[in-house]
Amino acid sequence: MKKFHKSLFLLFVFSISTMTLFAQYGPQFDNRGFEQWTTREAESVSEPVHWHSGGTATGTWSSMMPNSVEQSNQTRPGSSGSKCVRLYPSSILGVTANGTITNGRINAGSMSPSGSSNYNYTQRSQSVYNTPITQLPDSLTVWVCFRSQSTSHKAQVKAVVHGDADYQLIANGTESPSNMLVATADQRFTRTSANGGAYNWTRLSIPFVNNGPCTDVRYILFMATTNESPGTGSTNDDLFLDDVLLVYNPTLSMGQLASTSFTPGDAITIPFSLSGTMSPENLNASANQVIAQLSNANGSFSNPTELGRITTNNSGTISAQIPNVADGQYQIRVISTNYPMIGQNIQTVSISSPTYTITLAANPSEGGTVAGGGTYNQGASCTVAATANTGYTFVNWTKNGIQVSTEASYTFTVTESEEYVAHFLSTEGLEERMTTCQIYPNPVASKVNIMAEKVVKSVSVYDVFGRLMKEQKVFDTVIDLDLSDLNDGTYLLQLNYGDSSSVHRIVKMAR
Repeated sequence: MKKFHKSLFLLFVFSISTMTLFAQYGPQFDNRGFEQWTTREAESVSEPVHWHSGGTATGTWSSMMPNSVEQSNQTRPGSSGSKCVRLYPSSILGVTANGTITNGRINAGSMSPSGSSNYNYTQRSQSVYNTPITQLPDSLTVWVCFRSQSTSHKAQVKAVVHGDADYQLIANGTESPSNMLVATADQRFTRTSANGGAYNWTRLSIPFVNNGPCTDVRYILFMATTNESPGTGSTNDDLFLDDVLLVYNPTLSMGQLASTSFTPGDAITIPFSLSGTMSPENLNASANQVIAQLSNANGSFSNPTELGRITTNNSGTISAQIPNVADGQYQIRVISTNYPMIGQNIQTVSISSPTYTITLAANPSEGGTVAGGGTYNQGASCTVAATANTGYTFVNWTKNGIQVSTEASYTFTVTESEEYVAHFLSTEGLEERMTTCQIYPNPVASKVNIMAEKVVKSVSVYDVFGRLMKEQKVFDTVIDLDLSDLNDGTYLLQLNYGDSSSVHRIVKMAR
């Protein structure tokens, strides 16, 4: 019986319930941090939930199997948990029984430690002793602390992915049925400190090797033991395990964009698919970020423009806005940070500024000419100019009936298609004498003061469309004219002297 105990392998169980929280990792073992413990069988065996040792063994000599595991609070560096599992050897009739744990079950069928009826196995008939798996991991990671009195002794961690069978890891080093083997992750390692010494932890990353004939991935069986050779090692040795994680190679791909033609300022949604292990929780890695990038107009990402980013280990979308760049053919891609990757399906997009039409009109049409209209890119500068014909004077520019400028040359930024109207007023029969009087203030809020060089007989006020807005009889050189009843805008004052008249432009603007 003593000889038997060495060969126990640790089986880590995949649990679908765990996948809810860590879906990006693929199938995982339940209770992989050894935080939950339970008492089993009539012998009141204490084991981690979903994990087993000698106390729940089967076979002829199972009653003599020691339960060689116990919970410990010596957790690995950076752990968010409070427990781990400690494996320790025992002496049975003078033979060392190695400390062993598995997610399957131990069979103790021989008194010889390396006997062929001593093995760890997947027991498909009882769900507690098997771990279904549907996806082949890339590697197995686990934190270990191995304290041994010998510098040459080696502990062992091993996991086997196999097909639909009660697969056995046998103490003599063989496996059965061999035609059900898919892949193996196996590592032997020397002590991290002397027995009874410091709790020095190290993280193992063990790749799975496709070394079997089977391709039907059904179960995973994991074993850990205090010595690679059955019945050897010292009873003073111990092996601590914490935070077991199956690692899956990540993949990143950008989804198809809804459109490939954009203008600056357009909203864009960039979908991406992300799978695999991006932020291993047993590595204390920072949260992964997926970043969307825009190339230059030549398709180069040597100095990309970041469109947006999101912190995630899963598939998702990035919402962004097309920046203000020159017209051209660009490329969009996604990258990740924790496991640096450039996503597949880089896409080419066309970015071009929208064009708008600036339409001009003269009112009245015979009043003058206008220039500067046409087609412009968004954000371009446009200058329109109005030239009065003989017998007319320029009044102002309006857009949608609202005055925008009283200058004949007006410059603005194009943001949409618009019509601008230049207004002219006939001066036929009028004498434009800007120096014959003083008119102030201008702009005016309510009352305007007029000081003329000769007697004014009447004052007429016209709007930019030539409509008479008000008229006041006077007979004086000093006049107070109340314009408070008029809307803000540009008006023309006509001063009538009897034998002549003058026209003056004034702006009404509330203070």
